[in-house]
Amino acid sequence: MGSATAILAARENPNIKVIVCDSPFSNFYMLCQDLAKSRYHIPKCFFNCCWCFIKSKIQKEANFNLDDLNLLSIVQTLQNDLLIIFLQAKQDELIENKHASLLMENFRGKKKLLSFDGTHNSTRPKDVMEQSVELIKKEFGFLSWNQTSFQKEIKLSSRNSSVNAPLLRASKTSIVPQTEDTEQ
Repeated sequence: MGSATAILAARENPNIKVIVCDSPFSNFYMLCQDLAKSRYHIPKCFFNCCWCFIKSKIQKEANFNLDDLNLLSIVQTLQNDLLIIFLQAKQDELIENKHASLLMENFRGKKKLLSFDGTHNSTRPKDVMEQSVELIKKEFGFLSWNQTSFQKEIKLSSRNSSVNAPLLRASKTSIVPQTEDTEQ
C-alpha cells in the first residue's frame, strides 16, 4: 500500500519531486482479480459477483470507492518533472511484474525501473538500494553527499535552530503545537 499512497500523495502535492514505488499495483481491481485467480482459483464470474458486493459494502460503510485505486489513470495525471523509481522483485507472487510495467508505460514523467531477484517480502539488494539513493541524490542536485557532510549539515542546523521552534505534543484527542518554553 505504500506505493499507492505515494502516487496518491504525488497527485495531491505537486511539490513532491521523487517517489519510490516498491512492488506497486497498477489497479486494485486487477490486483484482486489476479490474486483470486492465481492463489485461490476463483472463477472470474464468481469473483465479479463478490467484487460488486464488497465494493458496494465498502462504499456504504467507509464512503470510499474502490475504483479510485486505479493508479494507471492517476499516473497519467502526475506532473512531468516527477521522478518515479519503480522497484520490482522478479519472483514476486503477490503483485505480478505486469503492474509495474503498466505504470511505467502510462507515466509520462521521468522514470526508472530497477528489477532484482527476490520475492515480494525479500530484503532488497544493497545495490538496488544504492542505485535508488543515487537517483534521488541526482534529482535533488547532490553530486556528492557522504555521511560526513550530512552530519556537518545536521550540526550546523541544530546550532542555528530557534528556541521557540514549534514542537508537537500528542494527547489522546489531538496533536497540539507548542514551544519549548510552554508549560506542559
